[in-house]
Amino acid sequence: VPVVLSFPHLLWAGEEYQNTVLGLETPDSEKHAFAIEFEPTVGFPLKGNIRIQFNTIMRPVSYPGLGYFPDTKKLPRALFPLLWIEDKFELTDKLIDELNSKLLNNLIIMDAVKWGFIAVGIFLAILSIGFCIFYKSRESRGQ
Repeated sequence: VPVVLSFPHLLWAGEEYQNTVLGLETPDSEKHAFAIEFEPTVGFPLKGNIRIQFNTIMRPVSYPGLGYFPDTKKLPRALFPLLWIEDKFELTDKLIDELNSKLLNNLIIMDAVKWGFIAVGIFLAILSIGFCIFYKSRESRGQ
């Protein structure tokens, strides 16, 4: 059976598909969309709603040389909903605090260490340029 995935109630599908199935409620992106919220620094998922609908394709079936199968001759071309799966998740405050303490706080420390190394590198570069200039001027004076 050919299966086509969509959002529930054929959200964002063409109207020709939405109008061929009786009983579908009007799709609402708040209730039927797929959404995941990520922590912006490391991209860790914090909260999500995963909604997927499985549909089959309804259409007249024909056999080469034999024409249409009689029971399917009057079927419209449509996506027929079979199953809708929804899963939700949300990290608890305890897990978010643990994420902050074990990962994000260390990232702040690593950021400070990085800038410290950059500052030391700039200082050493300036110091070595100063020594080069000092020794070149000393050589040019003949000392």
